[in-house]
Amino acid sequence: MKKIEIGPHVSFKSPNYLIGSINTLVKYKATAGGIFVGSPRSKQRKPIIMSQVKKAHETAKQEGFNLDNIIVHAPYIANIANGKRFDRTVFLRDVKRTNKLGLKYFNVHAGSNENLEMGIANVSNAINYIIENSDDVVILIETSVKKGNNIGSDFKEIKSIIKNVDNKSRVGVCMDTCHIWDAGYDIKNNLNGVIEIFKKQIGIRYLKAIHLNDSKNSLGSNKDRHENIGKGKIGTKALVNFSNHPNIIGKPIVLETPWINGKPDWKREMKKIKNS
Repeated sequence: MKKIEIGPHVSFKSPNYLIGSINTLVKYKATAGGIFVGSPRSKQRKPIIMSQVKKAHETAKQEGFNLDNIIVHAPYIANIANGKRFDRTVFLRDVKRTNKLGLKYFNVHAGSNENLEMGIANVSNAINYIIENSDDVVILIETSVKKGNNIGSDFKEIKSIIKNVDNKSRVGVCMDTCHIWDAGYDIKNNLNGVIEIFKKQIGIRYLKAIHLNDSKNSLGSNKDRHENIGKGKIGTKALVNFSNHPNIIGKPIVLETPWINGKPDWKREMKKIKNS
């Protein structure tokens, strides 16, 4: 029987890096989580120490934590929709780091381009380049909102990106609940309908991970402002129903919710999702 696999996005920092990330997740009794593999706003990276990676894997095994449930997030400094070499090489570097860490999934924002068709082609080309020059890691395209010239707010746009990826075994989707809600997909009143649209337009086999967030704004607002679970416009009941949906449950779910008064609200949020 499948169960909800959920946890927060946690830090990945000196001196313990992945070991520290795993320890934080275990501390919160999480069974999934998210990390960056370096500063999200810098291209500078410190070398990965393989002895630390080995220890991290030993720690995960001892704690019964499945490392396939950790979703690595791409840095914010690159926009692969613009077609520039810099941006795809920034992502490639972190994909290679993800592989060295023994992790499976690397989540990317498709980015933005004034020319939607060109932007979609650039994203597909960048993903092909990354896959061709790396091993094993699955590239996840995150659903977005139609803010500015963002790509990926419409499931059809993601379908077009995947269509032109050569190695489809190494591409997938990370569905962000705040983003799809803000983009107009009503997971509160029409969850089954939204899942069916995803199935028809993209294919449920491509759905690999979830970012679970409430939203500060109303359906279709295209604002992209995350809220704590149960404190936004989507609400606890809808997010619990979403997390327990047959096509969702068992996939890694990552909380990207705001901290309150300088502290995370992860314990309450995970309890709400798992026990409601």
